[in-house]
Amino acid sequence: MWTVLEKAGVIDLAKRRDRVSQTIMIVGRDGYHAVLALAEIAPEFEAKQVILVERMDGTPLDADHLRMVVPLDKRGGRSVRDVVRIEVTAQPAAE
Repeated sequence: MWTVLEKAGVIDLAKRRDRVSQTIMIVGRDGYHAVLALAEIAPEFEAKQVILVERMDGTPLDADHLRMVVPLDKRGGRSVRDVVRIEVTAQPAAE
């Protein structure tokens, strides 16, 4: 997931501290969604593996059936099928 976000240009590599207040929301075609803290997957923080699956058993999935998986989640509740949108948002700064 980190590589996808980096290649899409949605991560400002110069603003590392901002990552602790940013979130990623992954939305499936059925409306199911999961949220991750950007710092969870940032290499300089937790570096948790989050996979945007594009192949199953070696066979490419079509663009309508991409899947997001967090392998070390115990219950798999943040697994999203048929990903249609990935949003990176920043939380407002405290006043």
